[in-house]
Amino acid sequence: MVHKFDGEEFEKAVRPAIEWLQKNGDPHYKIIIQQDYAELVSGELGFPVDPPD
Repeated sequence: MVHKFDGEEFEKAVRPAIEWLQKNGDPHYKIIIQQDYAELVSGELGFPVDPPD
């Protein structure tokens, strides 16, 4: 099923979380928001990987 999302409505919904993260987090923090749970996670080490051919 393909969903169509209103970009402005989405931004309005997540902007407070982004502003909180900018004020209280560091560059390693991410917020994962689900329908029944929100999680603050920290990525300590990572690297990009090219997809296989």
